[in-house]
Amino acid sequence: MENNLGIWLQLQRFERQITQSKLAELAHLDRSVINKIESNLTTEPSAETLKAIAHALKIPPESIFRAAGYLPENTELSTDQERLLYLFNNLTPEQQRYALKLLEALGDES
Repeated sequence: MENNLGIWLQLQRFERQITQSKLAELAHLDRSVINKIESNLTTEPSAETLKAIAHALKIPPESIFRAAGYLPENTELSTDQERLLYLFNNLTPEQQRYALKLLEALGDES
């Protein structure tokens, strides 16, 4: 199983401009856990660790499981699209309606 989890996790942090320490704090993990994953010293972190990191990054757990090689690649959705769905599904129905209107308006500007 090819494991690009370390690089993937670094990219996720850099995109969000957070440090290993901040991600560890958000995930309720020790910073050394994040460091070992990013350095590929831990090649098969536990499902609970991956779920905690996914929650801290506000992404669906499936995204990090794919990056770890535990699930096949999803060729239909990008990581950003998966994250958008995850965030959308955590909104209230009223917030979802507002978000849809906003997205429709942005689409009309293209």
